[in-house]
Amino acid sequence: MRSLMPGRQNGNDGVALAKLTSKKIAELAGVSVSTVSIVLNNKNGVSQETRARILSLLSENGITPKASAKKQAEKHGTIRFFRLRKHGNIVNERHNDFLADYICGIVDEAKVHGYVVEVTTSDLNSFDSLFSDLSRNSNISGCIILSTELDLEDVMRFSTLPIPHVFLDACFDEVEENFVTMDNVGMIRSALYRLIGLGHERITMFSATSCKNFDDRHEAYLKTMEEHSFKSEVVNVHSTLNAAYEDTLMFLSGKDKSQLPTAILTSNDVIAFGAVKALLNRGYSIPGDVSVVGFDDLPMSSLLEPQLSSLSVPKIAMGRAAVDLLVSRMEGKNPQVGEKRYMYGPLVERQSISVPREP
Repeated sequence: MRSLMPGRQNGNDGVALAKLTSKKIAELAGVSVSTVSIVLNNKNGVSQETRARILSLLSENGITPKASAKKQAEKHGTIRFFRLRKHGNIVNERHNDFLADYICGIVDEAKVHGYVVEVTTSDLNSFDSLFSDLSRNSNISGCIILSTELDLEDVMRFSTLPIPHVFLDACFDEVEENFVTMDNVGMIRSALYRLIGLGHERITMFSATSCKNFDDRHEAYLKTMEEHSFKSEVVNVHSTLNAAYEDTLMFLSGKDKSQLPTAILTSNDVIAFGAVKALLNRGYSIPGDVSVVGFDDLPMSSLLEPQLSSLSVPKIAMGRAAVDLLVSRMEGKNPQVGEKRYMYGPLVERQSISVPREP
């Protein structure tokens, strides 16, 4: 059995993994050991979705499959996708499926343009070594940087990176860098329009503060509520499941049903999962008493009881767009820096929203 030696600690629990086997990766990915071997050896015979899921798991544990020398010679070069983590409140195991779709789009589009993809997981506290490696590694033609947990100062540190690069997931208008992100403003507005169309006026937002996307969604909520002359209410919560659950219990404490909003809009699905759990724990009906809308449309959304309505991020399309933008920079088709692409995703309606409860 092939043993895989991670190059860092497991970021989920802080415990160093002495040995990670192909069998263990297969169990985590829900595939056979032979499928993992195909991905490790960069061979054909695995769907892009399965390949992306395995690559995400390998990256989470510090393992980067390399292209064979022969295949590498046939390609234009290598694109490296950095699964960059700052605090791990968002970029963690609960978002592996989300990131796998990004990887799927990146790998698909890179293949169209004749590039291979390496996926690595890095912590921002290792920025200096990461920057040095990119600067010295002549095999890397360009890179895509996951910007989910980065702030403006973090992004600006990459301004002197000597190779073409694109940030994926969060966008900062203040800097002249290339970004591909979801249309946070348009998507939040569409969810609110739908709730308002159903008759909701008392809509509360559960918002976290650990990333730029959350800030943009928060601001879009406030502006849209103001446009409709509705009173806004923002509840600051944490973005991890257990903390969001506890924060929601605190919000519910001492309130009767008449004091609750008729709908809750959350910064992401994980917060929504915690909110739903707390509401049900306190005996409230969803959507009878309170409608709930998430953001991300994680696979678990359709498995909850009731199924969660959520804004669906066009993850595969965003991954493709990031490669398209990067290749245009690498091949000199669009040498300008500062392009920002915003991609819209629809509200997927399930069982967690309905007309507001009777007063």
